[in-house]
Amino acid sequence: MTRFRFVVLALCVSVAAVSAQSGGPVYSNVASIDAGVDGQPLRTFAFDAKANRLYAASDRGLFWVNVGEAQPVWKGPMFKMDIRHIEFAPELGRVFFTTVEDVGYVSVEALTEPKLFAHVRASDMTYEPTRREIYVTSRAPRVNVYDAATGEPGAIVDLPGWQGGGLEAVPGRVFLMQAKTPGLFSIDAKTHALSSFPTSEKVVTPVYIEADPSGRYIFAAYYQNIVAIDPSSGKVLGRATVPSVPAIAFDPGTNLLVATWADEPTPVRVAAFRVEAGGLTEVSQFRNPRVGAVGVEPTSRGFIQLGINRLYLWSAKVD
Repeated sequence: MTRFRFVVLALCVSVAAVSAQSGGPVYSNVASIDAGVDGQPLRTFAFDAKANRLYAASDRGLFWVNVGEAQPVWKGPMFKMDIRHIEFAPELGRVFFTTVEDVGYVSVEALTEPKLFAHVRASDMTYEPTRREIYVTSRAPRVNVYDAATGEPGAIVDLPGWQGGGLEAVPGRVFLMQAKTPGLFSIDAKTHALSSFPTSEKVVTPVYIEADPSGRYIFAAYYQNIVAIDPSSGKVLGRATVPSVPAIAFDPGTNLLVATWADEPTPVRVAAFRVEAGGLTEVSQFRNPRVGAVGVEPTSRGFIQLGINRLYLWSAKVD
């Protein structure tokens, strides 16, 4: 899922350097890059940890950047289409994408031409790794499942609560919400059975769902809440309260959840949280870049932060 929340704020913080304000792993702002290409903002992102590469797309096509470069520059487009959403499938080396009316993929290793395999006005999409399947929602009351290796259609999951959205996968399970039915729901990747996903403490939907790729945690962000949840049981493992709606991203390289939110007197806060026995604990807070804003996307041992016309690349140093 694309994690950037495009909340552009006028910032008065003049200190460009970044540093930790409390104990814990230290993230440093190591570079920045344009937030758009050819005058059009990039609107959806996916990270390839093996290649250390960030993919991004707009109505100009699919672009990429190697985040380890000293002076990163967008390359591409790999192909030109009006792309609405992308997901990376590491087991297949493919970027899956949606356009206004189609779903397709491109092999980023073989650099083949993009292949369209479904004609649907997709509203959301996610990749489930254990079965290697793509889940797609539209305005119809169902989830369409496709074989990510072949593009062939598979199961159709009916949604009694009408349109689905907020798709996020962990190994073996896909989480989502339904437009006319409150609460979280999950689809079993093996049986494609839909069921409600009750949590041990109240979680008010709609939420933004973020997952630990290994499947240990999912996180829900809404209103002034960040909630860590066990995806196998629904047990709430911890909760943090912040002054405004947060944007969140889980960094699998450090096992930290990064969050940004608007605050006063400092307009934007950047912090890292860890799931511990005592709950969801803030372990570090960092100075916001001068034109940093609310919005984050995970890399590995780092993250990307939205800024005013810039994207900030952060890297972690763990002692």
